[in-house]
Amino acid sequence: METARLDDFDLVKQRPGAWPCVDDPALLAQILMSPRQYGSIAFVSTLAMLTLVAAVPAAAQTDEDAQLWTAVTVTGKLSDTLVYSADGQFRLLDGLSRYGHTVLRGSIGVKVRPDLTVSLGYAHSTANRTGKVWVSEERVFEQFTWKIIARPGFNLT
Repeated sequence: METARLDDFDLVKQRPGAWPCVDDPALLAQILMSPRQYGSIAFVSTLAMLTLVAAVPAAAQTDEDAQLWTAVTVTGKLSDTLVYSADGQFRLLDGLSRYGHTVLRGSIGVKVRPDLTVSLGYAHSTANRTGKVWVSEERVFEQFTWKIIARPGFNLT
């Protein structure tokens, strides 16, 4: 059987001045659920197209504002099953002209499995989105960390 191509279905139609749109959602769902029948290229192309289409309205609703978000993280082991973590996040807003956000967090975690850690901690956050009033938040937070890939020099969690 010959592999069908995405453009064989006339799924994507271009409107003047707009991003491509999905013409037949039922057929799109069929393609997404059957990558073997329609080919992996159709599957990947469709996912890429949906991601772009979903992102366009959000991008159109925002104002331009250069920002710098930084983070510092420290982690370590207290025992074979007990770990700690602390992090700080700092943000410059309004074209990098104004300090506007801080997050400071600390937590203790238990390694449930070698690749899964469950942590509980405390977070302090201050934000100044308008440049006038600082808002402070104090809260407890939970975090589940799953180590997907662990290779020397590279971890994906």
